Amino acid sequence: MAYLNEADLNTPHWQAAFYGAPYARLCAVKENYDPDGIFYDCTAVGSEAWVEQMDRRLSLPGSILL
Repeated sequence: MAYLNEADLNTPHWQAAFYGAPYARLCAVKENYDPDGIFYDCTAVGSEAWVEQMDRRLSLPGSILL
């Protein structure tokens, strides 16, 4: 028997649900070690700064993809 813990990507307010009160501090740590945001996952700390396009490419809000 095994238990698989899979986060629901559609959870509203996932930052609070997955990380809780330390989320703001985790954002500061991420900014310190990954200022360009290259380490991305859809539920990772700081991922709300990115927009996932229909073709799965990532962009920052307001940027133009060619």
